Amino acid sequence: MIFRETELYVALKCIGRLLLNLESRKLTVPAEISLFVEDLWLVLRGQKNRVALTKIDRKIERLIVDEQDAGFEESLVNRGYYALSCLILYLQEGHSLSIQHILEEALESFRYEAANDYLNALGGLAMVLSDSEEDEIEADTRVSSEKEKQSEDKYLAGKIVDWANVIR
Repeated sequence: MIFRETELYVALKCIGRLLLNLESRKLTVPAEISLFVEDLWLVLRGQKNRVALTKIDRKIERLIVDEQDAGFEESLVNRGYYALSCLILYLQEGHSLSIQHILEEALESFRYEAANDYLNALGGLAMVLSDSEEDEIEADTRVSSEKEKQSEDKYLAGKIVDWANVIR
């Protein structure tokens, strides 16, 4: 596995929020996914050396629902799986760009929720959003809060000296 502690920390915090959001909506992910994330926290703390990336990647591939057939909730869960896939790619190849994809996928997940709620408030109509409507969705507290938390995570990651005692 290839990683920088600061990047893995930021990614795990972000994915943790995505998983918590799914749980708050009563959407479950398989136990293997939660255990995988827990194992990565142990890796970050230096308490574990290896994680079966290929096995979990295959599991995620099987779990993803085709977007054409997916409803709102399935698409929301898919976004969490996409972020996890980016994390696996990062751990396999060490490219920092994968971390940006994780963060953006999280933001897209919260935008997707906000847009869904916005459209439902308008009667569930399919429509092309105006710039001001897109700005309204972007200003939704879920989106703005995630942006703030990502910035805070990056700042805090830069301050951590003792990774063995890092707190989730």
